[in-house]
This record gives sequence, structure tokens and C-alpha cells, in this order.
Amino acid sequence: MMKRKNQIVGALTKGVAGLFKNAKIEHVPGVGSFEGPKKFAPAIAS
Repeated sequence: MMKRKNQIVGALTKGVAGLFKNAKIEHVPGVGSFEGPKKFAPAIAS
């Protein structure tokens, strides 16, 4: 069961990476929080 889950997660991750690449969006690992309806505060991982 875990093997199947890992295959699905891998496929979805590659799909999202492809969408980012096509839209010329840079992936920046980290976490963040919303401070308002239109304001996001990122905390970029080092």
C-alpha cells in the first residue's frame, strides 16, 4: 500500500512541477502564513 501511495505522490509532485515550469513560476521551499485577505508572509527555509 505504501508503494502505491509513494507512486501517486511522486506523479502528482511531478505534475505540479511541470505546471510551475510551464507558467515560469519559481518554487521556493519554506513555510508561511496569511496575515490578511491579500497578504502572505513567507519564511524561506535556508
